[in-house]
Amino acid sequence: MEGGIKELSLYRLSRAKEDLDSSRKLLEAGELRLSLNRSYYAIFHAMRTVNALDEFDSSKHSGVIAHFNREHVKTGDFPKNVSRMITEAMEIRQRADYEDFFVASRADADDLSVFTNCILHDTFGRVCVVTRCTPGIILRLFGERCLKATYVFQRANLLYDSTSTNSASQIPSMR
Repeated sequence: MEGGIKELSLYRLSRAKEDLDSSRKLLEAGELRLSLNRSYYAIFHAMRTVNALDEFDSSKHSGVIAHFNREHVKTGDFPKNVSRMITEAMEIRQRADYEDFFVASRADADDLSVFTNCILHDTFGRVCVVTRCTPGIILRLFGERCLKATYVFQRANLLYDSTSTNSASQIPSMR
């Protein structure tokens, strides 16, 4: 793999991680609207991370999402329900950013944070496979906690795992 693509992908992944960290801090501080924004941008940069591996980029969010869905969700790199969750994340971010008198709920911010965490971990795995990154590179980028399973993944499976025994209608919506 060309060095430039690998570095670009890792850079974008680090931006996604920074946005996720910011989202968590904002969530803890009760800044729910801002947390929704940062969670969405963490997802957006995660999609751009994976798209960089295809040597694709777009100046529009819709282009980034369309390529990601076509090349990585439909092909099975990511679970099918990720597409719907990304759409919901984008919609709620737009409402939080642009609607007057929008009131963000704690449940929406929590759910989006959990989903964002899942997307970043799947992106991390995809980047490792494609770029053949060493664990040392990933540890420097994310720290040890990235490699440990936590209760977040168990809760996230209800949101994220399309093979779950829960039907799609039981997956909480972020609306």
